[in-house]
Formats: sequence, C-alpha cells, structure tokens
Amino acid sequence: MDDFQCPLCLKLLLKPASITCGHTFCKSCLIRSLTVQKKCPVCRVNYPFPAHDLPVNFLIQNLIQKQFPDELKERKAEEVQDEIPQAIESLPVLLIKNVTYFPSSMGILDIFENRYMTMLQNATMGNRTFGLLSNFKGSWLGALLEVVSVENARPGVARVHVLSKNRFTTDYIFPQQDTSRRIKVEEIGKNEFKSDLLYCCRPKFIVDEYDEVETISQNEVIAFTDACVNLLSIDEQRVLRETFHSNNDKSFYVLSLLRLPHKDTVRAFLSISQNERFEICKKHIADKRISRAHLKLQDHGPFSGNFGFLLIIVVVLIIIFYERIK
Repeated sequence: MDDFQCPLCLKLLLKPASITCGHTFCKSCLIRSLTVQKKCPVCRVNYPFPAHDLPVNFLIQNLIQKQFPDELKERKAEEVQDEIPQAIESLPVLLIKNVTYFPSSMGILDIFENRYMTMLQNATMGNRTFGLLSNFKGSWLGALLEVVSVENARPGVARVHVLSKNRFTTDYIFPQQDTSRRIKVEEIGKNEFKSDLLYCCRPKFIVDEYDEVETISQNEVIAFTDACVNLLSIDEQRVLRETFHSNNDKSFYVLSLLRLPHKDTVRAFLSISQNERFEICKKHIADKRISRAHLKLQDHGPFSGNFGFLLIIVVVLIIIFYERIK
C-alpha cells in the first residue's frame, strides 16, 4: 500500500491528483500546498496552473478501489470526519440581508458600525474569524468568515477581505453580554431586537455527505461557467476568479460565480451533496445560452464598495435638504 501513499499526509491517496512532474498526491492535500507555493511539494518543480482545475487521476483511483476497497472506505469516512468543524457555543455575527458566501469564496465587507468594529478588532486579535448571518429572502443563512486582511476604505470605515470557511444555520441569536436572552431568527428586527447591540449565535454547521461526483454533469456545468467567464475582459476575469479560494469542491466554485434564482441559491447553500448542487446549476443553464448575465459581476453586498459610499451620500443630502425646508 506504500505505493499509493500521499507524500504530504502519509495516508492512502484520496482523489489522487498528478501534476506535470509525475508526482501524485491527495487532491485536497495538493491544493492546500499549491495555495501556499506554486511548486511540487516533492521535487520543487514550478506548477503555475490554477489549483482548483486539477483533475482526479482515475487510473490510480480505480487501482486503489480494486486493491484496497476496505482501506479506501475507511479513508473516505476519515476525511468526512476531519471536515466537521468543532462546535462553537458563542459566535459573534454580522447581521446582513441578501448576501451569501459559499465555502471557499472570497468577499469584501465595508464595516463602520461601532458594534461591528469592536467585533472585527476582537477577531483580528484572536482566531481571525466571525460569523455572517444573512436574511436571504426570508431564509437565514450563516457563514463562518476568516479575516484575510483589513484596510482603511474611508475615515471610520474598515474594508475587510474575508474568506468563507464553513456554512451554518442557527435557530436563535443572543446579545453578547446576555447569553440567557435568546431571540429566534424570525424575530430579528421586531420590538425585542436592539440594533445597536452585538449579537452572537450557536452555529449548526452544514457538513456534506460523501458522494462520488457525477463527472459528466460536473464537466458540463464547469464548461458552461468558464465559457461565460471567457466573455469578460481580462481584468473582469481576474477579479471574478479571485473571489474563489482554491478548494477541491468545484460545485462551490461554480456557485460562487453563477447568479442563481434566490430559491435555488438557498437550496444549494443548504445542500449536503455535491451532485445535488451540480444538478441545481445544471437546471439553471438548461437553455445553454452563454451570457455574462449568468455571472455575479458585483456581489459584495450593501456594506461594501461604491454602493455603500453612494448610499451614505444620498442619506446625508436628504438630511440637509430636510433641515433647510423646516
């Protein structure tokens, strides 16, 4: 079995991926390595290609399946267990509307409220994570975000680059200073909810069941998505593809780029099957019209970018106008 051992994790190869120099690794291990340095971890030969485009070496995978079926089954179960995040009893959350971050997608948030500035400061001094809880057309969807970098966008506004680590749902939130006072998510915004407090939740993380991806559907959806991306300018392509951090789950890569109907977005976000997510995307592209309209060209939400700045200007002008006519 040593011939089928990953040089990085020293375990039986899972979804083996081979690069141009001939060395083979677990796909997830290789992606993590190439994210840090674009070189083969063994011979140090340059590998400048996108990590998420790595194909599975089906020849080696089939050999392992035939020779070590029991060991492979144990290895798959172990991998699924490793992906389950540790329970978090109290996660500070940024409350927002109609914004979702699929796992491994990158995003930008402009933060200016005092409660969220405090949350950001605590995150950067601690484990660099906080939660985002979004009311997405009536469904509350959560994302565990990692702070990648912080910069000053404008006076009093912090522009935060984040990486989505996991999905979660939750039944209730509670003030950070009063964990006994629980508010059901459907009650957020009503009388008992105070918008000036920092709230936390107990996230219930969404973990995939292991399933073998149906290759034809996957390739069809990815080819369509890439064809849409190729209609963009070089700069637009670079910006769009930078919104996804390399990961071995290509369904999330596609979902981070495609603009799906709200109902399908919620269903895909809550799904625990790669195959189901690809089928959702496949339904969306059923008419086979390749268009840049399918893509999320700008999707950072109301806290970010020029939209937030213009919104502030409009509010200030309305206040000035109101004061003058009084």
